[in-house]
Parts: sequence; structure tokens; C-alpha cells
Amino acid sequence: MERKAAELEQFAGRVAHDVLSPLSGVSLALSLAEKTGGPASHSAISRGRSSLTRVRSVVDALLAFARAGAMPDPGIHASVPEVFAGLEEELRPPAAAENVDLAIEPPPDVAVACSPGVLAILLTNLVRNSLKYMGEATLRRVHVSVRPRRASVVFEVEDSGPGVPEDLGDRIFEPYVRGKETAAKKSGIGLGLATVKRLVLAHGGQVGVRRSSSGGALFWFELPRAEGESEPGSVRSPEEPAQPA
Repeated sequence: MERKAAELEQFAGRVAHDVLSPLSGVSLALSLAEKTGGPASHSAISRGRSSLTRVRSVVDALLAFARAGAMPDPGIHASVPEVFAGLEEELRPPAAAENVDLAIEPPPDVAVACSPGVLAILLTNLVRNSLKYMGEATLRRVHVSVRPRRASVVFEVEDSGPGVPEDLGDRIFEPYVRGKETAAKKSGIGLGLATVKRLVLAHGGQVGVRRSSSGGALFWFELPRAEGESEPGSVRSPEEPAQPA
């Protein structure tokens, strides 16, 4: 346990140095641009500040998670609609750059037992993964949806890409695991999905992947509802096939 705690503290220190320090420079640059730029630049500066705020939220969530010994704070919660609002603004530009139709269903008014930053990390990693590995697919679509259950909430990210190689399956969530073909063509070291799995399990949830209705990949994760939230009845299990988007 002591070794694990020490490793987490080192992780927190690296994040603080490698991410938070550059963010201070970005914030200063935006402030200077705001003072010297004309009216035409104000909109771009505002978007930059919004992105900066979201990045800080994500980093703060990771730091808090690491410093807590990989245990989430009791009573913490994230409003799903609020996180989704930021998700759309963050992910529509990269989706457009890849010529992908990003369809995000309006989420129900529910809250889950994790911080807003952690929920943003989970969804952003899965959507960016789908965009990254869309390949040369003719149908280019990523569909994000939410399904509330009695004591939990299921999140799904379905894409129309080539899907997860059959020889990988759930091993795709292990650190540094990537498909042979994609590893040679795409940058990255294979930690995004491993981060998703670690965070979901640490918050008492579960995660998985299966083939989507269009032949691509459907990643899903399930998180407990926030304390005090419950809903009579339930919807389909995350293992049941998703309805076509």
C-alpha cells in the first residue's frame, strides 16, 4: 500500500509539472490577447478560456483521484447534463476535422457518483478514440447516449469504424495494448482506454466493448448514481444490443 501511495504521489507531481505549469502560460497569453486584440478576437479568446477551464477541471480531478489513493471522495457527484454541455463544445471541432458526424443524445437529468472532471475524462477518451480509429470508413458517425437504470447510469459511445480487432476484445483496456495495424499508423501509446477502465472500476462501475449495430465498436461504461438518487424500474442491461442510432 505504501508503494502504491508513493507511485500515486509521483504521478500527481508529474501531472502538476507537465500540465498545470504550461496552463499558466496559456492563461497569461489569453489575458494579453484580450487586452490587445480587437472585437473580432474576443469570441476566439472566450472559447480558449472555456477550453482552459475544462482542462483544469480534468487535471484537478486526476490529481485529486491520485492523491486520494485511487479512491473517490464519498458524496462527490457529477450532473450528466452539465458535463455533456461541455463535451459538445469540446468534441465537435475534432469530429468535424475528421469528417465525422458526432451525434450526442440529450441526456436525462441524472447525476453519477464521480467528479465532473472524471466523467469528462471518460467520455472524452472514448469519443476521441472512436474519432482516431475511424479509418477510411464510408459511414462516419459517432453516437453518444445515456441510459439510466435503477441504481446506476450506463453511457455508450458507438461508432461506425472498423471495430476492435477480434484477437483483442476486452484486452483493449489493458495498458499499452493496441491493434497491430493501428499501432503502426496512429500516434499514442495505448493508455487512453486503460485510464477509462481504471477510473470506472475505482468508482464502483464496470466497462466493456462489443461490436456495434453498424459493425464498428460500441464502448460502454456504467457508474453508480449519486447518493440520494434512484429511479424505479430499469432499462436494458449494457450487454444487450444497442438500438441503431
